[in-house]
Amino acid sequence: MTNMGLTKYNLPPFMNTSDNNLVEDFYIPLLKESIEYRRGVGFFSSGWFRMVSKGVIYLVENGGRLKIITSPILSKEDYEALITGSKARQDETLYISISNSIQDFRKSLEEDTLSAIAWMIADEILEIKFAVPRNKLTGDFHDKFGIFIDAEGNKVAFSGSPNESIQGFQNYESIKIFPSWRDPISQEIAEAEYNRFETLWYDEDPNLKVFSIPEAAKEEILKLRTKERPYKKEVILKAFKENKFPTPRNYQKEAVENWIKNGYKGLFEMATGTGKTLTSIFAINEYIKKKENVFIVVLVPFIHLVDQWEKDLKLLSENIVKCYGNKKNWLFDLKSKIILQNKNKIKNLIVISTIQTATKEEFIEAIHKSTVPNMIVVDECHYAGAPKYSKVLDPLFEARIGLSATPIRMWDEVGNIKIEDFFSKTVFKFPLEKAIKEGYLTPYEYHPILVELTDEEFREYEKYSEKLAKILSNDKLTDEEKEKKIERILIERANILNKARNKLFELNKLIKQFNSLKYSLFYCAPSQIEVVFDILRNENIVVSKFTAQESNEERKLILDKFTRGEIEAIVAMKCLDEGVDVPATKYAFLLASSTNTRQFIQRRGRILRKYPGKEKAFVYDFIAIPPIEVKITSHTRQIMRRELQRFREFADYALNKYQAKGKILEIARRYYLLDEV
Repeated sequence: MTNMGLTKYNLPPFMNTSDNNLVEDFYIPLLKESIEYRRGVGFFSSGWFRMVSKGVIYLVENGGRLKIITSPILSKEDYEALITGSKARQDETLYISISNSIQDFRKSLEEDTLSAIAWMIADEILEIKFAVPRNKLTGDFHDKFGIFIDAEGNKVAFSGSPNESIQGFQNYESIKIFPSWRDPISQEIAEAEYNRFETLWYDEDPNLKVFSIPEAAKEEILKLRTKERPYKKEVILKAFKENKFPTPRNYQKEAVENWIKNGYKGLFEMATGTGKTLTSIFAINEYIKKKENVFIVVLVPFIHLVDQWEKDLKLLSENIVKCYGNKKNWLFDLKSKIILQNKNKIKNLIVISTIQTATKEEFIEAIHKSTVPNMIVVDECHYAGAPKYSKVLDPLFEARIGLSATPIRMWDEVGNIKIEDFFSKTVFKFPLEKAIKEGYLTPYEYHPILVELTDEEFREYEKYSEKLAKILSNDKLTDEEKEKKIERILIERANILNKARNKLFELNKLIKQFNSLKYSLFYCAPSQIEVVFDILRNENIVVSKFTAQESNEERKLILDKFTRGEIEAIVAMKCLDEGVDVPATKYAFLLASSTNTRQFIQRRGRILRKYPGKEKAFVYDFIAIPPIEVKITSHTRQIMRRELQRFREFADYALNKYQAKGKILEIARRYYLLDEV
């Protein structure tokens, strides 16, 4: 593989066709060092490939890909068919437009170039999409910008007048050039252009419709493969697989090295948003390199995480079995693939299962048939310490990784011992404070909002506390009976604080102070969902609920629209706590929260994920306190101690740490809890 460093070039800020040969001085050298070329251009001709073919072949052999967005040749009728027509009409219109373009290609190019382009499309090295303005735009897609990307992630963005055509290099044309390593401004522009291309490519710009090539037109293009590939298939496929594999960050390398030193066992205790999943994939990759053919089991707590993991694990293997739900949907496939792997017919089999399915006897029996080196990865591994799930901690597995921002189970010493015994120990920690400081997570402001319980709510809280005391002193109950009753009472008592009526009153006041609530999450108790939804809707905020009632497809659509800004706010319960990515989130309103440290740490992690244009996040925490006139008792101090646990965790790492603490000092002093602030 070639040395693919874009940084070797000392690129000027401008180039033009009078002073420079853009093909020889710009395109070919940068293509040679790239693994990806992205281009948005008003007019595209395959003649461009003939001119820059030397650079393109290098990019292909580097395992590179080319993505091009261009404008189709359309009549007024074509345009209307694309924008307003059915999918069938859209495909037919594009097919005719592309067929016409192919005829033009034939006239202007020798057969070798046409064949090469067809092979690149067939091998998914070259992908072309067509952009048509819509809504407030009615002309053509006339932009001209591009990005080169090398294996180290360095980028060169450029913009200017030339189209990707032979004529484009015969005119007087110029380009502006922005290498990501030159200075902060160039870096910002390069990243912005990269993100803009992504927005267009995935059809997320509301004023531009982007179409893929319909299958019929693709078949026409593939017929142009009249010669052999101009590159070796084995080289390009191997290089492509290597180069689409991301480069680990330094701390991820350290985590994997520590895990290997610990005998391929360990816990990764990493703040939400710092790449636990990817870190474990780097570790799996090292295990594959060592053993050559391995059996990997990845366990996740929720079904939607199976698909998320599958997307990332495809970096490692094409042999993936997903196990959840009815065994008819997965058991035969699982058994068959294990047999094939044992016979060395397939390599590196990866099984992704929910932790619930992994406890089933059929699953356990099937995986025990594997005869190759094996490894287990348990996502959110604190679940595996629970009695009903602990059988997944199977000694069968010689290599083991546990992932969690907070692997410790509250009030469950037995479960914690099981987790530590199985995974050995924590081999790497990457705490929140360090992740923010080093720029991997977004800094945030924390704003506590003190909300008094009503007299009625406080009396109810006291009643539950009295019930709790009676159960604890009841010697006639067994420990198991006590545990069940205590758990139920603690939940009911906590709900009084979560559902405090005055929280809704304070929320109503607070949101009126915002000009925009775009990218906001509202975490609520179940009984608050409808009320909060109505409060926001009455303020003309585009809001959606995200609860257990919505299907996986509906949830995905909600999150996509939220990311694009079409939905301004999401009202949720626990569904966003683990494994759901909402990096665009800027504002979080915590109306309900448990005493479980893991829950509010995960919620914060979701909010702090990096996102283009997001310089900092804002957390508004509604803290329930006893009525001011109530005298200080063990019950009132208990309420304050519960809420201050979360307060301290959030305030300690906030940008406005001292301002936040100042808001609560007086009440903490009143309850003799200053040492807990």
